[in-house]
Order: sequence, then structure tokens, then C-alpha cells
Amino acid sequence: MKTAVLIVAHNTREDVVACVEALLSSGAGHESIYVADNGSTDRTADLIAQRFPGIRIIANPDNRYYAEATNQLLALADADYYLLLNPDTRPDFGALQTLLDRFAADSKLAAVAPQLRYPDGRIQISCRRFPDWRTPWREVLHAGRAGKSSWKMGDFDHRSARPVDQPMFSCIWIAGGALSEVGDLDEDYPLFFNDVEWCWRARQSGFDICFDPRVAVWHALGGTTRSYPWRKLVFSHSGFARFLWRRRQGSWSGIAGVVGVWMAFPCRAIAALFQHH
Repeated sequence: MKTAVLIVAHNTREDVVACVEALLSSGAGHESIYVADNGSTDRTADLIAQRFPGIRIIANPDNRYYAEATNQLLALADADYYLLLNPDTRPDFGALQTLLDRFAADSKLAAVAPQLRYPDGRIQISCRRFPDWRTPWREVLHAGRAGKSSWKMGDFDHRSARPVDQPMFSCIWIAGGALSEVGDLDEDYPLFFNDVEWCWRARQSGFDICFDPRVAVWHALGGTTRSYPWRKLVFSHSGFARFLWRRRQGSWSGIAGVVGVWMAFPCRAIAALFQHH
């Protein structure tokens, strides 16, 4: 059984180094780790090459964002199982390998995700239900009311294993067989919602996706996108709107969903302004 760890980086040199060190110290081999650097100005690719010879590196001249860079790594790697990993995680590779037994137990399992935890130990709400046109309107109505989001599964404590629609791709195992059938990430979703869209295709193809908290992974959350909050906000809403429009069951529902997404934009823009300052 061959595994490959895929990491996309952009100006997160310290995070990438710490992530790779955590992988190597917990049983991953240099040859199984693949990094795509998206035009970083902090010499991420050079440092990784110097510190960790044997790791495969793609040094993009500009920012190809998450979906395209991940697809580059998938084309380069050849494995039975792929671990998609954000650089702001500190994974225990040996522990994560124990989750691979899920695939042996379910021939239609496309992906399995561990529990994620903030640096202070709190559990992250990392699983999602698939949104529909009503979702953004509910988000507007429940703005500022923690734990009220059905879409973001605020009603699930993330302490038990269960099938889910979509875990965040911050740390997730994907089976190579499922990937061959479902396809790569959709590059029409360059930064956000590519995980939602891929899971949607996987489920439509008859595959299962599960969350398994037997393994917990430290995750700082937002490490790569912290340096460009406004672009992050636009990409997030654009991806949300595109997903709802393509998933529409009628033109009215697509329009309602898109309008709802952009109705929420001013509220989130104000919140981002205060967080940035």
C-alpha cells in the first residue's frame, strides 16, 4: 500500500517546515511527501529543498491557488491513498495511517477525515452538510449566534465517527480508486468550495465519506489565507455562489441562493475588517 502526502503552500515557510518535521518525526518518508509552492516570496521552496532533500517540490512562479496546485501534486504522485494536508497542521503520520483501515472495511469509501483541534485543544467544527439555496439565508438570519448553523454542523460535537457530506480538506485521506472515478479538484473553485464540490461529485457517484475522531490533528486554521483577507472573502463567496448555481434544481433556486450569498457579504466584510485591524 503506497501513500502520498500532498501540501500546498503560499508564504507560510515556518508552517510548512513545522508540518514536514512533524510528518518525518512520526513515520513519514521523505519520498512520500510532495509540496507545491505557489509563488511564495519567502523562499519556501528553497528552504524545503535545503532542509528536506528527497521531498518532491513543485515551485510555481505564481499563485496557482489550492485546486490547481493540488491537481499538480496528484499528477506527480502515484499512490493508493493521498493525504491532503494544510501546512498549518501538525500531523502524527503514524496515527493518521490507522484511519486507512476504514477503506478496507468499506469498498465504497472515498475519503476519511480525522478530528481537528485548535492549538488550545478545542475541537474544530470541521464537517459540513451540503448547502442548498436556503443555507446562505439561514446564515444571515443566524449571524453572530454561535452553534446555530445546521450547514456547518454546529449540532454535531465531532466526538464520534459517522458518515458526513463533506469534511474540510485541511487534513483528509482520499482513496486513489475513488479519485480516478470522481476526478481531480474542479479548478473553477480555485481557493474555496473545491472540497465541497469534490465531495458532492463523490456522493453523487455512490461513494461514502466519513469522519473518524480516533485521531486528532492540531490545526491553526487559516494560516495560508491570513495574509489576504479580502481576496479570501471574495473567493469564498464566489465559490459558494457558483456551487449553489450549478447545483440548482430550477433557475429560481439558483438565483435565490446566489442572492443570499451576496446578501451575506457585507456582514462578513465588516467582520473581516475588524479582525484584520
